[in-house]
Amino acid sequence: MTYAIIGIAFVLLVVFAVLAARNTWHWVNSVFLVLTFIVGVGAAVKTSEVYQERTADMKEAMAAKNRAETNEAAAREAVYGPDAVNYGPESLRGRTEELNLELAGRGRVWEHGQVAVKGNNRVFKFPVARPAAEGVGAMQDIKLYAFMDGPVPLKDGSGTVSSPVSFIGTVSVAGETPDSVELEPVFLANEAEFTKPSATWTLFEKMPSDRNDAFHRVEGLDVKDEAFDISSYRTKLMTQYMPASLFGMAPDSPEYEKLIDSYAFDGLTRGQWENWIEANRATRINPRFEPPPEEVFVEFKFDKKSGAYQVDADGNLQNDGLFTPLGHAVRIDLHVGAPGTVTFDKGETVLVDQLNADGYQRGDGSVVEPFDQREDVTRGNEIYVRRKRDYPYLLSDLKQLTARFVEETKQITNDNQVKEQVNIHTEEQITERVDIIAGLEKDKASLENDLKVAEDARQKFQADWDEMQKRIAALEKQVAEQHAELQKSGKVTNTSTKK
Repeated sequence: MTYAIIGIAFVLLVVFAVLAARNTWHWVNSVFLVLTFIVGVGAAVKTSEVYQERTADMKEAMAAKNRAETNEAAAREAVYGPDAVNYGPESLRGRTEELNLELAGRGRVWEHGQVAVKGNNRVFKFPVARPAAEGVGAMQDIKLYAFMDGPVPLKDGSGTVSSPVSFIGTVSVAGETPDSVELEPVFLANEAEFTKPSATWTLFEKMPSDRNDAFHRVEGLDVKDEAFDISSYRTKLMTQYMPASLFGMAPDSPEYEKLIDSYAFDGLTRGQWENWIEANRATRINPRFEPPPEEVFVEFKFDKKSGAYQVDADGNLQNDGLFTPLGHAVRIDLHVGAPGTVTFDKGETVLVDQLNADGYQRGDGSVVEPFDQREDVTRGNEIYVRRKRDYPYLLSDLKQLTARFVEETKQITNDNQVKEQVNIHTEEQITERVDIIAGLEKDKASLENDLKVAEDARQKFQADWDEMQKRIAALEKQVAEQHAELQKSGKVTNTSTKK
């Protein structure tokens, strides 16, 4: 429409300019007027276009500014969380902090490597070759912890992800290239997988630490939730995470049931686990679950502000570890800062181990009073907290026990060999003795026979002797009688002589 009006005005201007040139104007004036009109119209059109573009650009700039402010606010909320004072748990900083806590002390990890057999060793191939800057030889002779990968369901049920699920053993790097490392066995917990690899492996520079909420986090469970199903959780433990065959135990043994109890009741109150045991008494092997006092914590609520408790300590990580025997933190990033103590305000809640909660007597005779006599608190629930296992220490201790067992086995084997030789000599002596005894028995039998013959002969001789004595006596009597008769008849004189 605008261009039509401009066109009509231009036609009228040309007509009037031609008429004016015919009468009073010079043609130069008419041409100048027409050119001026054209330039003015062009300038007006261009100015209008510039205005329209500027208006559009200003609207776009305003919209972009609004979007930028919105995005900046969203970015700030994503990074810092909705709370301006503290990092929100869903914020980037919050999640980064949580991730840092998760990875604290984790060391390097090499994930999802293909494994090939090479004699008694295994070759672990990295999914992506290591960069040249890392250098070859950086891993030589270091000890690693090998885990077998397996599918782990995602919490949202959208599928699975490959993750370490089973400990294979401790290995040492016997050789390396940018693409792979050769692993030599040091201690094997899963010899079947090491002998015949069936899945990808993940290597940890440090053994993953034990956690009380490990299985809870995988299953997305909260033991404080009233809907927490102990029976269902126990079934998961026994069938998926901790089957009896993994420990070499019988599924119906009291020891296995106690092991499952220690994980199933972790984080539960005494009332929760005792009520469950009572409800399932018919299927139970152990009638009760009695954890040690060190694993039972009592909940206390402060009725007024507490005293100061020392939590920081100066020391050496290599000599003292992360914490001193009294539980004071040695590591700097675990310190609360000056003055190294903490206090609890009224209404705050703490968990105290049962030993300190109930009080006890030290070895030197001094008495530690119950906690509710040391602080103005209200006693609450008793909660079972499974004592975490120090896997590297257990493996090292097991290795030492294994070495000691091997040494003792060698000693016992040597002793057995000596005893076997002694037994052989003893058996030979017994055999020789039996032969001697048999010979002696034979000689004895012969002597007994000879004795019997001699006895029989003696008896016969005795009988003959007795008979002869009788005959002699009879003859002497006859001789005496005849002698007496002869004397009477005077035929002989008394000439008897004594011999």
